Amino acid sequence: CAIRYSKPSIRLFLQANKNKMASTTPLPNASVQTKVTLSNDGKTPTQPHTNPITNLASTQNAIPTGSLLALNDNYIVYAVKNGLVRVMDRSSSLRTLLRGHKEKISDVGFFGSSSDVLASVSSNDCRVWRVFGREDELSTEILLEIQKDTNGAGDLERVVWHPFNPNQFILLHKGSSVATFVETTRLMTTASNDEGQAHAVCQMKNDSKVDGMLNFVVTDAQADDCGINDLTWSNQDARHVLSAHNDGVVRLWDLRSTVFIVDGKEVDPAAVDISSSISSAKCIMSVKISADSGAQKCFFLPAFEDACAMFRSGGYTAMEAGSYMTSPFLSYSTSGEVTLWSPFTVSGSPPSIVRVFQLGSASPVPCNISVCTLPPVDDESPPSTFVLMSDLEGNVHALHLASQFRDVPSSATAPSRKIAAVIGFDYAVYFKSLQPIYSQSVIASLDESSDAKQWNLDLYCVQSKAVQKLTLSPSMCSAPTSVPSGVIAAGVTVEQIRNNVTSAAVASDVD
Repeated sequence: CAIRYSKPSIRLFLQANKNKMASTTPLPNASVQTKVTLSNDGKTPTQPHTNPITNLASTQNAIPTGSLLALNDNYIVYAVKNGLVRVMDRSSSLRTLLRGHKEKISDVGFFGSSSDVLASVSSNDCRVWRVFGREDELSTEILLEIQKDTNGAGDLERVVWHPFNPNQFILLHKGSSVATFVETTRLMTTASNDEGQAHAVCQMKNDSKVDGMLNFVVTDAQADDCGINDLTWSNQDARHVLSAHNDGVVRLWDLRSTVFIVDGKEVDPAAVDISSSISSAKCIMSVKISADSGAQKCFFLPAFEDACAMFRSGGYTAMEAGSYMTSPFLSYSTSGEVTLWSPFTVSGSPPSIVRVFQLGSASPVPCNISVCTLPPVDDESPPSTFVLMSDLEGNVHALHLASQFRDVPSSATAPSRKIAAVIGFDYAVYFKSLQPIYSQSVIASLDESSDAKQWNLDLYCVQSKAVQKLTLSPSMCSAPTSVPSGVIAAGVTVEQIRNNVTSAAVASDVD
């Protein structure tokens, strides 16, 4: 059902925005669930400021959601050839190489924004390293090596760190178990001196119990291939993680609840012999995000507590104290749909779609997607969050989340309070880089060219011929002039989502 608007002010609006509209497009929001599609036909993209880091010939990652580059406040790390990993100090430009992997790197990641601990993944192993400076050189040491199952199954693909515990992370891999939760302090290891580097080694056994490891086994597959693509940790309670799968489903898991799997099915340990079972984290809810494509990425939105297309009159949110288990989240499908969802609830009712965004069919489907929330500039403005999408033709889109503060009324158990809520997408900015973008990582940096407190979006990219920093300045990413009521910008189409049909929960087991 297409939503139609009258356009009496469109000419004046376009004239007032003639310069900005070349690359920035305002997006409408409504009190009902809608899908917004944006066409770039006739639009002139903005060229971001480009700062080369190094010349490096690269190819596309074999694992689409794996990262060939990562950074934090102190370091930048990126994959080079022959299983090598380059680490560079962002302040001094000192460099070093991480050696030891025998296969191509598919993922790298730092533990935290200021940590000196990072992990690198190839199909055969995951290695945890520490980076440290020594006088005028950059040095590293390997802390742990985790090797894949010796039966040849379960190639490793990605690593996702715990949000605040450096002794815990989750490995994504192939096999009957799609991921493994690792607690390094509980692992049984052996000593190795491979490559002349003394370190601990642990062997994975995907179909057996290993102290310090917990499997993720999908028992409600919606297609033959339910392999995992992405995983994100909940900011509200680290016992919960959300995963995205090839069968078009996102799944919420409880790491503190263990179930026993026999022949791909959950069994009752009181009724069945579990001596040969696989222990798995418990999947407490599954949500189908797409009927005809896979779920490629998922992101919790920690800056927000609620998400809804329509709030109660009087400025109040429908949220009740203690009713939400998680923050709102975004899903990204392999067909290019970005969907904003309400939080998972304690009651077990499924999340609902708030808004859907997609680029028009003439645009390449973005292969990289990141989320960045800018630091607050004052106490009066709601959080400003961007979704950064890029593709193999060098197109970059910065999609901004529409947000506002809302009041939560007092209840018998909690006083009234103000929360940040997200209601959709309010504008998109179109950029163009001269090279394909194979991998990206985004960080906010203070804009030193302005006296006001403003933030750049620094998009670090592995491209076909170089590793570069693309800077999207505050002026480039600023919101367009307010849209007159009833006006839809050129290139934008809006459809109403009926009956929340794409958010049907296929499983729910919330305690």
